[in-house]
Amino acid sequence: MKQYLGIEFGSTRIKSLLIDEKAEIISKGFFVWEDHKENGLYSYSEEEIHDGLIKSLSDLNKGKLVECTAMGVSAMMHGYLALDKDGNLLTPFRTWRNENTKEASRRLTDLFGVNIPLRWSISHLYQALLNGEEHVSKIAYLTTLSSYIHYKLTGEKVIGIGDASGMFPVDPNTGNYDKEMLQKFDILLKEHNITYKLEDILPRIVKCGQVAGKISKEGALFSGNLLKEGTILCAPEGDAQTGMVATNSIKVRTGNVSAGTSAFLMVVIPGELRTTNPDVDIVLTPDAHEVVMIHVNECTSILNECARRFKGVLPVGIVGTGDKDLVGYLMSQSLLASSDLDGITHHSLSKDQAAFSFEKPYSIKYHKKDVSLPNLMKAVVYECVAELATKSRILASEDIEINEVIGSGGYFATPLVGQSAMSAALGCPISVMDTASEGGPWGIAVLSSYLFSSLSLSEYLDHIFSTQNKITINADKKEKEMFKHFLEND
Repeated sequence: MKQYLGIEFGSTRIKSLLIDEKAEIISKGFFVWEDHKENGLYSYSEEEIHDGLIKSLSDLNKGKLVECTAMGVSAMMHGYLALDKDGNLLTPFRTWRNENTKEASRRLTDLFGVNIPLRWSISHLYQALLNGEEHVSKIAYLTTLSSYIHYKLTGEKVIGIGDASGMFPVDPNTGNYDKEMLQKFDILLKEHNITYKLEDILPRIVKCGQVAGKISKEGALFSGNLLKEGTILCAPEGDAQTGMVATNSIKVRTGNVSAGTSAFLMVVIPGELRTTNPDVDIVLTPDAHEVVMIHVNECTSILNECARRFKGVLPVGIVGTGDKDLVGYLMSQSLLASSDLDGITHHSLSKDQAAFSFEKPYSIKYHKKDVSLPNLMKAVVYECVAELATKSRILASEDIEINEVIGSGGYFATPLVGQSAMSAALGCPISVMDTASEGGPWGIAVLSSYLFSSLSLSEYLDHIFSTQNKITINADKKEKEMFKHFLEND
């Protein structure tokens, strides 16, 4: 029996997942980890990356060799892993969470004429250059986390087109880094007495469906001898791209929203945007279609903070004993909210101190002395997606219609609540699939199985998803009006 392995290095878990030819899950394993600050920047150490890989694979197959026909690696996008000519890291891994790149991001956006976000690898590189960091002149390879792990396993300096598009702008017509922008950045390098060209240190882009390497002898050892030498790999991809695969949202006017601690919305667009917007990234699907990506730092973190404050106040017999029980109970209470929400509205803390605050960039404000729990929780559920709703207005201004968005993440764990609120926020139907909960590792496992297909990726995914269950909710008129009132009556 053919088996396919997907490994994803997420922000909180390293998850391994094995599927069969029908993309059904055979087994899964995971390792919990957490970033830390090193020299003031968010990072994970080399030891954590290495140990996490081994422990996740060991959990997958009880410490035995993982036999698979093909495999792939996915990881959190963006960030900065700079290696010297001997393959050693020149600095600790700098993750997407770091926001020390504001000056670089602003200058590159002006130079290229497209939005270059703080998170992108090129912003990290240019900021290091502006800071005069000595290691920049020694860089022989600059890459992302997925590509770094792929390199450790295979010795190949390659990357999937989607993950590459979060390092540096990629031309979807050629499938390579934008040549004109490369030349502009090379001038910046020369101004700082750097002798290499940017293209020389970036990973080579490998197309979806092409073999991107094999597990080497050293790679097998790196995996704790849990992976077999000679196993073929697909191109490493970012978690955004594998999330698109896991939700079958790679067609034009389809999208997916990952709503967990933070949230990001991705919509495949039919053409270029008319304007550059700092809230909008342009990245690519694994098969090179342009995608609008809108990211917000806060989502269920707002809900979790609310639950933390209620913990110990509500009776255990009503809500259960675990944090998930409490969150589920509070979200369910929102279904009982009245249409006026006791006058609660979205409130920007930049104006003045809110009456009800979780010390976040945004909060909610109530106008009555007595507020019911259902109305308060409805407001919190709405607040989780308020910023995403505001930023996504760019889509309407660009006349981009969305046929459907597939949702994944903890925000959708309580039936009806999250889906209905997200539908009201984005103005389109929200669907949840069985595979959405498995996310990236399932998605990259499917991409490795695609190595053996002659179909287009879209056709292949339609075949895979033909038996998947899907629940779709389109917010009713009342829900839409409640959300609009909450958001616009500050």
